[in-house]
Amino acid sequence: MNRLPRTLADLIAFWRDIFRYPRELLLNRGHRQWRAAALIASVAALVALQVPGFTVGSLSLAFLICGPTLLIDIAGTLAHGLWVSGRLWKSTECQCCGSDPDDDGDDQPQDDTPDGGSGLARDIEAWLHNQTTHSH
Repeated sequence: MNRLPRTLADLIAFWRDIFRYPRELLLNRGHRQWRAAALIASVAALVALQVPGFTVGSLSLAFLICGPTLLIDIAGTLAHGLWVSGRLWKSTECQCCGSDPDDDGDDQPQDDTPDGGSGLARDIEAWLHNQTTHSH
């Protein structure tokens, strides 16, 4: 069985999910281990120490390769901080933390509907009820 390398699989999953689940993706990026920052810092240290083969061009290349990932990690960390304080996306759940920031145990459905009294199923039910009521 052929498998994709982990880095390539993560990259594909990132570009798939950034448009489908941007909030969740940013919250999860707040838990990243800052590999991009570590790589840029390592190359910067090697350039500063004037290690042969590491020039300012090496640092530019490191920023070109790791810069976008670093920016998304920073944005994710900021978003996660705001989420934890309850200022951002209160209804979104962080997959790494496992709960809502305003979690006080009231996540139970509000009535007997499977979707908690809201959503598409409830809207369709209300529309159908209105259609049958107005047709008589």
